[in-house]
Amino acid sequence: MNKLILYCMFAFVFFKVEAYQIDLSEYGVNYQLLQVDNKTKTEIQVGDLAHALGLYYSYMPYKYSGHKYKSWQSTLGGDLVYIQDNSSFTQAVTGNNNNISNKSSNVLGYSVYLETGLSMRIKSVKSLQAGLMVGYKYNDINRTIFKCSDCNEESLDAFSHSSYLKPFVAFKISNVIKGKLYFSYYFQSSGFTNGLGLQISF
Repeated sequence: MNKLILYCMFAFVFFKVEAYQIDLSEYGVNYQLLQVDNKTKTEIQVGDLAHALGLYYSYMPYKYSGHKYKSWQSTLGGDLVYIQDNSSFTQAVTGNNNNISNKSSNVLGYSVYLETGLSMRIKSVKSLQAGLMVGYKYNDINRTIFKCSDCNEESLDAFSHSSYLKPFVAFKISNVIKGKLYFSYYFQSSGFTNGLGLQISF
């Protein structure tokens, strides 16, 4: 699988383009619904799905050649991640008013990712683009109690780093807002098998 990733990256690099280039960038909001793999779900007792919400920034050297627009793009982003905890623990915590209460744990964390790839749109369909990216994601996800500095915490190493393939379709919502619907397929076991997401850029 790693050889496939390298092949895709080199294929993108040597994709021939012509004529003029314009440098563009965009930022936006990302939401992704991730499928937890069966082994991880059983071993650490979490739900089937994870929710990821965050921000991203993309840089796009934009190319025009003949009747086609070709765009190489790279994206850096970060998400907050929530997963239902099916094996939560309870701990007594002290609030701001020194009130003591019992709080249950959740599976929470964050991920950081870097992607690069190619998109293309036909001149006659200016509002629609399709593309393919390869990416690398680092996850730091734990079983913990939200907003508690001294509570117990269990590091869930099953949610680790991974490389993935990301086909997508981008579309224009308005003159300044664009959307991107995508699917992520993970090559290695990272606690997740695949994901479906939506990005809104400005």
